[in-house]
Amino acid sequence: MSVSKRKKVLLVDDDMRIHNLLQKFSNLHNITLISINDGKSGLEFILKNNYDVILLDYMMPGYSGIDLLYDLAKKTDVSKLNIFMFTAINMNPYAIDSLKKLGVKQVIKKPIKLQLLLELIDVEDSNLIEWFKEIDVNLFFGE
Repeated sequence: MSVSKRKKVLLVDDDMRIHNLLQKFSNLHNITLISINDGKSGLEFILKNNYDVILLDYMMPGYSGIDLLYDLAKKTDVSKLNIFMFTAINMNPYAIDSLKKLGVKQVIKKPIKLQLLLELIDVEDSNLIEWFKEIDVNLFFGE
């Protein structure tokens, strides 16, 4: 029997409701969640550690997810990281393309369903994924 590797996920978001929900969610699954509530600290954590997935909020006060991405791109190859950006705003295709050129894997409109989150983190529990397909639970709130 193979044991799946515990996923290490960094969440950078200023909304503590999201941190609390994701912490409960990660405790139920094979996920180690590191929660950061501001962009500058998020940048430091990204540069000093390795993560399987980085969940980054687009809009944060003071130092946004965009600021973080631009500064990160000056220091490392962002395309080698698994960064998924979440936003409650409607973005035009040009803006999304610009983020992808910076190295963001996917831009996802909030709210996000738990099933999609499991797929992004690549949780290897097919029963769990099927269970989430049957329920309609939204994890992320608006900005």
